[in-house]
Amino acid sequence: MKNDKIDNKLKSFINSFISLVKDEITPKLNKFIIFGSLSSLSLTFNKDKDKKEQHIPNEMIESDDIDFCYMENPEESFYLDERFQQNGYFHDKYGLYFDPVKPTMPALPEDWQKRLSKENIDINNNEKVSIYFLDLNDIAISKLVRGNENDISWIEAGLKNKILDQEIINKRLSSANVVEYNEILKAKEELRNIIQKNKLKPLLEDFDWQSPSGETYISDDFMFEFNINLTEDNQFQITIENTKNNKKVVRLFDTYKETKETIENFSVNKNEFSELNNSTKFHLN
Repeated sequence: MKNDKIDNKLKSFINSFISLVKDEITPKLNKFIIFGSLSSLSLTFNKDKDKKEQHIPNEMIESDDIDFCYMENPEESFYLDERFQQNGYFHDKYGLYFDPVKPTMPALPEDWQKRLSKENIDINNNEKVSIYFLDLNDIAISKLVRGNENDISWIEAGLKNKILDQEIINKRLSSANVVEYNEILKAKEELRNIIQKNKLKPLLEDFDWQSPSGETYISDDFMFEFNINLTEDNQFQITIENTKNNKKVVRLFDTYKETKETIENFSVNKNEFSELNNSTKFHLN
């Protein structure tokens, strides 16, 4: 289903770049790196006609500033004509403005440059604008470190709509370009808060290992296997199986905290429950 808000935002985004390249003092600079929220517009450039267009939640395109830098000469970005800045002529015309960013400033993970995606926009006379979008999981890391309310809303929308990958974000966070390592720890805590608040699947590193099919198991002797998933009414469901006799029990919990405490308690007291037979109830001390 067509989303007029996204369509209009994309048109404004493209027209802003065309105007910048045609009207700027240095039009030869026509390659841009896009940082920030509007990198999510990269999802609208669907090259595979057979692929279903991915839905972009409105929370991911609310911003009216285009965080950018010229790819070939980043310092030139800060000499931007005032017409393209906040409250300038083109902000009034298109609802967007350009906000220069130093590539070294955002708290991005290592190798982010290798994950850029490129899109070309035709202007005229075979002239093109080349836009390089950051990987959205890399953007999420920068936003987690910053931690503003609108940043958190952007991440929540991305995770709930499966646009972002919490495992990738968590893994790359460790290499984020920050001044103090405590910023990374705080960002990791914020990610877990988002996961718990929105009842998303817990992070894999909180458990032991993952099967090839994506199921998460927790067991230190492989006698017991735990499969954690979410039910349709957003409860955490744990299936505990004794691999020796293939007997199973199921527990349901409302919060991630209860789920993790149950697993931790089981790990400590599992010897008391080594015989998981035909019992329909499974009690933990």
